[in-house]
Amino acid sequence: MAEIDPAITQSVAEDNIKAIAAGPANAQVHLNSVMAHSQGLAMQAMQAALQEFLGSVGRRNNMADMAMASAMTRMNEMDPAQAISMSKGMTADTPSVLAQLLAALASGQQGVKAAETTPPVTANPIPRTGG
Repeated sequence: MAEIDPAITQSVAEDNIKAIAAGPANAQVHLNSVMAHSQGLAMQAMQAALQEFLGSVGRRNNMADMAMASAMTRMNEMDPAQAISMSKGMTADTPSVLAQLLAALASGQQGVKAAETTPPVTANPIPRTGG
């Protein structure tokens, strides 16, 4: 058998040692790459959620603006007599008005209860004749 040159054997051994020694470093590089990719995906998901949230806030603001515009239009087109009536209703003493309404309601309820339980009044009961 032919003898192998020791320099070739040494060169192959050094390359094998380099490959084995580089294994953990290559694994760390791959792990860092995977972590960076997963962090990028998480950031994309957060951005999408933020855009969705901001979109819903924008839609709510648009709805509030439309409602305000509608109310302003109705107020501008309102008849003066109707505006005075609404103004009086808004500035009225609400507790006293509410107390008057409740008193009227209670009085009506008492009248209905009295009518349900009071027997009808008869002027002259028919006398019984014995037989």
